[in-house]
Amino acid sequence: MNWISTSFAAVIAILPLAANVSTPLPWVVDFSQCTGAEATKQLSRTNKPLSNSAAGVMADEIFEACSWTMPPEMTPHQRKSWFKSMRKDEVKRLRYHSRQKENG
Repeated sequence: MNWISTSFAAVIAILPLAANVSTPLPWVVDFSQCTGAEATKQLSRTNKPLSNSAAGVMADEIFEACSWTMPPEMTPHQRKSWFKSMRKDEVKRLRYHSRQKENG
């Protein structure tokens, strides 16, 4: 019976740690919310589907507008790497939504 209570106590102790590992940093949430709002604003100004290059320019503008949410201790290289890692997905998302806007 003692091993059951010990196992149960261990699981209870580990659960908060697992939640903290999977929880994004607060600035990531702020950055995501900002990029969503900026993308909505930018897409509202378009009246035709975006090309790859136009979506890339728009993604760069969105990331630049939302760079204020990033922590000040990030180096320019870290910011550039962060943007680069997300740019391809953002371009796809912008192109998709611009096509949906025209169809819908």
